[in-house]
Amino acid sequence: MAEDSEKLGSNQTAENKSSSAMDSVSMLKRAFAFLYEGDWANARQCCDMVLRQDSKIAQAHLGRLMAELHVKKMVELADCKQPFDKNDNYRKLMRYADPKLIETLKNYTEKIKARIEAEKKAREEQLRAEKALARRKTINKILTISGIVCGCVIAIVIFWYTLGIQLKDYYNAVSLKRNSYYEDAIKAFSALNGFMDSELQIVECKNFIKYDKALNLFDSNRYEEALEIFEELGDFRDSKERLNAVKDSIYEIVSSMIGEGNSIEAFYMLSLLNNHKDSEEIKKKMLQEIQTVGNIVAFGNYGKVKENSDNREKILWKVLAQNGDNVLLVMNEAIDCKPYNKERKDVTWDSCTLRKWLNEEFLNTSFKKNHKKIMQITHLEPESEPYYDTDSGTATDDSIFLLDKAEAEKYFHSDEERKYKVTDFAKSSGVTDETVVWWLRSVGRNNEMASCVNANGVIGDLGNPVNFGNIFIRPAMWISLK
Repeated sequence: MAEDSEKLGSNQTAENKSSSAMDSVSMLKRAFAFLYEGDWANARQCCDMVLRQDSKIAQAHLGRLMAELHVKKMVELADCKQPFDKNDNYRKLMRYADPKLIETLKNYTEKIKARIEAEKKAREEQLRAEKALARRKTINKILTISGIVCGCVIAIVIFWYTLGIQLKDYYNAVSLKRNSYYEDAIKAFSALNGFMDSELQIVECKNFIKYDKALNLFDSNRYEEALEIFEELGDFRDSKERLNAVKDSIYEIVSSMIGEGNSIEAFYMLSLLNNHKDSEEIKKKMLQEIQTVGNIVAFGNYGKVKENSDNREKILWKVLAQNGDNVLLVMNEAIDCKPYNKERKDVTWDSCTLRKWLNEEFLNTSFKKNHKKIMQITHLEPESEPYYDTDSGTATDDSIFLLDKAEAEKYFHSDEERKYKVTDFAKSSGVTDETVVWWLRSVGRNNEMASCVNANGVIGDLGNPVNFGNIFIRPAMWISLK
């Protein structure tokens, strides 16, 4: 299959790289002109066009942020009602902006937060002043009418009357707490401004909210989140007993995982147990299994959920290397085909659609939240091509990636080891071959071609057209076992 593909690639005439409809600078000028006019939709569209050419242009991310916040000039960002440092466009902007712009935007967000805090304090101070003035006016009026003696008597009456009101409000708050209306109780106790043990009651209400949340998480089988909250609650009510119940449930799940061959996820879950039962002994065995080069381990699931079933294809990985607490995994059996890039054009690993798919859709649909916690971000330098004058692209930082030619040579010691066998899942999609061609991230003889390993395990130099959809993916990743 690979030989036919390379033959086709060698006969293909190289196409000229299509020129951009408008260069980034001109498009950015248009974007900021639209912003100044308040045309948010067109401003965003221009920025999107720039980012499709180069996702690292900070000014384009700035334009998208301003369009989303309806800001005509950058300096007006400081006048936004709420901080925008959680905004996705802001985060991308901070990734690619120069230090001066980063410092400016940070100052804006700090000004917004400072303004909000100042306004809050001013409102509170004004309210206190108004209440104090109202009290003084009432007392002065009473003293003026009744004289000093009567004023003293009335002041005492007011004191006891006020105390009675506070006691009534206090016991109303206690009643809200007893009936599990904890949020309302917190508001009622806060309004008492430290009267009696209101502050302690607020703390206890917050603990009740956390406790109830942990119980709901436990009932929903979200054991890791429940465990974290019960640990935080310490001696509150029966939190310690509940914590042990959570650990027992996790321990049972781990036993099931081990029986199903999910040693990586089992190792992660064991790390949460902190010497519960014989968890440390089991953890050591799991660690040895995962760190042994050549072993096959299960990690994640692939494919659409079948009707009336939660089962998906279990992904099996081969342990390629160990470096301290870190382990390099590569997919052991072929599951699916994907083009290196959807369109046939000049492309490198940093800009291809396959890299985006692996680190977004594949990552998010095949792995759980706790899986992602042990995945490492790997810095990948582009591999230079010694025989052809091709652009190798720029360095990337990826959770999931493909091996390059040097790594395929280094970690597999023979063509036989490099052969990529197909799964029953792939065969059910119509694949008839026992071994298949798989992509590498290295470029081929030109930038419309990407390197592959053929069905016989031989690393090809020429490569195949990047838009070929019948070549299999073989993802790799580094995981941490700390």
